Amino acid sequence: EKSKTLKRGSIPTINLPKKSHEESKPSTSRRIIEKKELVPSKVYKDINDLKSKVSKLGLTGWSRKFDENTFSLDYFDGKHALPLYTLKVDSGLGFTVAAFGWFLPENHHIYLEHKHSVTYVSVASLITEIRNLYVCPGLPLTDSTTTLLHVTDPVDGVSEVTRHTVPLCPEVYCDKDTPYQVSLYLRSADCLMLQTSGEEACDSCSKVLASEVKRQKQSVIKKATSLKEKAPLSGSSKERLIATIQQQRIEAKGLKDRLSGLEKEINSNSITVNESLEGDILNILGNADLKKTPHMDFFWQQQKKLLSSPKFGRRYHPHLIRFCLSIHAKSPSVYRELSSSGVLVLPSERVLRDYRNFFKDSTVRILKQQSF
Repeated sequence: EKSKTLKRGSIPTINLPKKSHEESKPSTSRRIIEKKELVPSKVYKDINDLKSKVSKLGLTGWSRKFDENTFSLDYFDGKHALPLYTLKVDSGLGFTVAAFGWFLPENHHIYLEHKHSVTYVSVASLITEIRNLYVCPGLPLTDSTTTLLHVTDPVDGVSEVTRHTVPLCPEVYCDKDTPYQVSLYLRSADCLMLQTSGEEACDSCSKVLASEVKRQKQSVIKKATSLKEKAPLSGSSKERLIATIQQQRIEAKGLKDRLSGLEKEINSNSITVNESLEGDILNILGNADLKKTPHMDFFWQQQKKLLSSPKFGRRYHPHLIRFCLSIHAKSPSVYRELSSSGVLVLPSERVLRDYRNFFKDSTVRILKQQSF
């Protein structure tokens, strides 16, 4: 290969000296692409532009009303005198929707989605969206829900339920005797009126209905309960008085059954004592001087105490325990006969066994000292 020579005055480009540790060149940063939001184009410039464009649309079933500063569309279902759907647009292109004369609340999804304006949405698409919604059936017409019409909020004095009356067209009832007919609905004060599902009520009406059902259940439970002993009868309802009488009858029947059971048990298990034997026993007990025999006096006092005490959890005097241990040591069969006969209240053999196997603390200490 022919050697190359550097010309005078030129800059060398090959065979240049290199560093022992070559530094890496910094990588170029990626360019941040800013995402610009697309600004929707305005559909209508002003109310006059809206009137001119809507007047060219073929809206079947919708009647138009033009004023100087407003524009409205009404759709009738052929049964009611009030329009089923009403769309009103003001001079600032803000719109409101009503169904049977009931305006939608401000938190309705139509207002939130389109920001309460037809500036960026066409009237045709808005009408199609309204036609796809169903009218809320409201609360069922029952006695309990009708009473809610007169229940007002203690804060603002407004009732939770409102009567919504929609008059029918005269053509519907002209052949009948009634001069005037309406469709009656009961709605909550915050009824959405238009919703995606037509079978069930809206969330606001459902909450009112659920609270009313809960209140009815509580009132039924309260009516079924009986009165307390010192409760006044004048302020109680008829149902609670009936429940109180029924409960008292049940309690009286239970007491009568218990009393008759005790009488049957006494008649079957009692022992008849003639007058002569009764007099002899009373004379023996009356003439006996128990003060002269303190042991007998103490024994009878303990028997009286044990007879009045409950069967379980009895506590026996140590002197009585010693006496019973003495009898049991001499003749266990005699002790069993006395205990099972029921004439005397005596501790069982198990209790005596526990006392007989008891070791005194002093004896235990002496045995410990002797073992060591």
